[in-house]
Parts: sequence; structure tokens; C-alpha cells
Amino acid sequence: MSAVFNFPDQPNRIEQLETTLAAEVHRIDDLQRENERLEHRNADLAERLVAAETQRDKVRDLLEVKERQALAHADENATLKRELDDALKENGRVKADLTRCLRLIGQGLDLADTWRHTCEWADAVHAALTRLEGGMK
Repeated sequence: MSAVFNFPDQPNRIEQLETTLAAEVHRIDDLQRENERLEHRNADLAERLVAAETQRDKVRDLLEVKERQALAHADENATLKRELDDALKENGRVKADLTRCLRLIGQGLDLADTWRHTCEWADAVHAALTRLEGGMK
């Protein structure tokens, strides 16, 4: 048997090898436990990564919706501003027309005053223009 196995010449050498072997087995066990712990941690991190990516995708989708809404609101605001500008221009034109009409009514009243009490027609025109002027102010 000793021909098949080389036994060390030193008597304590076998005990040293057994001790070393036991320490290496213990180290392997520790490394396997550490590896299992790291595998569990990696699995947890992978789950958290998937959850974070899902959340990121949801936020990105929501952001895209909000951007589209903002663009739609900006378009709507621009349209409303154009409509307001148009309405203000029209209001200015109407005011100018009203001012011109009031001036013409005033001139008509002056003319009707000149002919007033001379005929029924002049009295009727004067009364009508007076009511019209009062209603426009």
C-alpha cells in the first residue's frame, strides 16, 4: 500500500495536511455560502431593476402624454389669443363705427333743430334722433 500512496516522512505531516484540508473545506463552505448570499442579492437586485425600469417606462409614457397635452394646450392658447386679438380689432372697428354714427346723429340733431317746429316731419326726425342718440350712449 505504501507503494501506491506516498506517505510523508514526517509523522506530523499527515495531521498538518488534515488540518489544512479541513481548513480548505471550511473555506469552500464559506465561499459557497457567500456565493449563495450573493446570488440571492443579485436576484433581489434584478427584481428591483425590473421594477425600476417598469416605473421609468410608466413615467416616460406619462411624460409623453403630458407633453402632448401641453402642446395641445399651447395650440389652443394660440388659437384663443388669435381669436381675442381678432375680437379686439373688431371691437375697435365697432367703436370707431359707433363714434362715427354718434357724430352723424349729432349733426342730424343740429340740422333737425334748425327745422324744428317748422313742420311735422322735422319734429318727428328730431324726436327719433334724440331717442336714437340716448340709446347709443
